[in-house]
Amino acid sequence: MLKKIVKKILRNPYHAGQNRLNEILQNNNKEFFEQYKKYQQESMADLLCQVNEKFRLADEKIDQVIEPLNAKTDRLNEQLNAKTDRLTEQIKLQQAIVAVNTAAFEEYKNKHNGQAVVIVGAGPSLNYYKPLDKAIHIGVNRVCKSDSINLDYYFTQDFRNPNHPFMDDILKIKCKVFLGICAGVPPLSMDASESLSAHLGATRYYFDKSPSEYICPDIRFYPLMDFYTVVFPAIHFALYTNPKSLYLVGCDTSYFGYFSTGRHSETIPEMRYHLFHRMIGYKKLKEFAQHYYPDTEIFSINPVNLRGLFKDIYTDDYIKTLDTENIRKPLFENQNITEETIRLFVDEHVAEVQALRESSATSVFLSN
Repeated sequence: MLKKIVKKILRNPYHAGQNRLNEILQNNNKEFFEQYKKYQQESMADLLCQVNEKFRLADEKIDQVIEPLNAKTDRLNEQLNAKTDRLTEQIKLQQAIVAVNTAAFEEYKNKHNGQAVVIVGAGPSLNYYKPLDKAIHIGVNRVCKSDSINLDYYFTQDFRNPNHPFMDDILKIKCKVFLGICAGVPPLSMDASESLSAHLGATRYYFDKSPSEYICPDIRFYPLMDFYTVVFPAIHFALYTNPKSLYLVGCDTSYFGYFSTGRHSETIPEMRYHLFHRMIGYKKLKEFAQHYYPDTEIFSINPVNLRGLFKDIYTDDYIKTLDTENIRKPLFENQNITEETIRLFVDEHVAEVQALRESSATSVFLSN
């Protein structure tokens, strides 16, 4: 095909040149003959340049098509390898997960049917919560520092920090304690010690490696869901008890610090990544609860970044702290949000937190 194209391109100038050659030969004009040879060489060089340019452009177009395909193939291979590794981990741990979680949760199936259950997170909005009468309270992490709430259950699961920030408070807990084991993380990386477990009379449970791909209804046979916070395993357990109503308190899903003191230790990239998956997690949680526990009403008390996702309740003291004119529009006001919408929301929140950190406005982290 290429030979035909080149012959077609060369045909007219070649014939013209041949006629000119005959004339030169007939006139025995050496000067004209040399000019012809130069003309022929320049013409051939120009035509070859044109052909090479067409091939170059064709190669560029092919590369433009192939490069995205190669990148997409690489991403798919990475995802496939990650899922394969995760599945391999789950297969290895399946017997242990069933044994540990069945022992941990068998007795709690439908245990709180008809009751109100409160999940107590450690966000700043917890300072504005007054315990609901006769409700079951499930606390997580540094909520053990609070003196205003009598907990019925307590969940914690990350002991990577050798200088645990609230270990002294954990040792004083009097309620039922659950200590998590991550399904998929090498031993010793997150697990609490056997000494602590024995001291607290704690029950071990397996939770999923974050972010969870699936949320399984029967927590006896599968790890509890997790999206980079122990709040999710606590909620998963609470739903398993089949309550009439479920309240989220101090689950601010923000980085404005804690109800007591201090601020989050994550870096800005960690904040962005973790918060994105937490927001995705709450969206998945709502869909899961609507399907498996449609009779359980879920409420957010003094919500921050979860406003509009569940049924919102505000206390009078908390309302007084809000600037109602400048308050950010709820992310979940539109239920048809996409991952890109969540990503943009997270970027705005993290930028706000970064600005507060840089201004050293620590007081902002202690009130919301």
